[in-house]
Amino acid sequence: MPKTAMVRSEIAALLNNGAVELQRSEAVAHLGLLAAKFGVAGARPLWERLRDSVSLHDADGWRLVSEYVRGAAVLVIEGSDGDALGYRFKESRELTRVLEESSGYVFYVTDAEATYLLCFNDHDYLIAAGAARAWLSTSPRVSLPSERD
Repeated sequence: MPKTAMVRSEIAALLNNGAVELQRSEAVAHLGLLAAKFGVAGARPLWERLRDSVSLHDADGWRLVSEYVRGAAVLVIEGSDGDALGYRFKESRELTRVLEESSGYVFYVTDAEATYLLCFNDHDYLIAAGAARAWLSTSPRVSLPSERD
């Protein structure tokens, strides 16, 4: 089973009325918007090519997402070869519950307008760009992009 199919199945089992799955084309478009707004061109995963970002290395860093996100949120999971999964959450509490109970994968969280980007990767880095950059910068353990390369 492809990775995106496994993640979709896992998330579907966790969702209740607090979120809806985006159409594949909408998830791919949202990932493209995030890449255009916060990334530099390249074939590597978006989190490896974010510009003007800061990061925090912490295995539980994903838990901090709920401290920043208030209200509605969009969760995007980057797949391979331009594939992506996406979910629109009515409130951050439901997003937190899904993240708590899932097995772990690289994910991106943003709002509908893509004013911020939070990413948690498979190396246990929480990465922030856009409006979330200033928020994560207040952590004493934050590092600049060159420090996580």
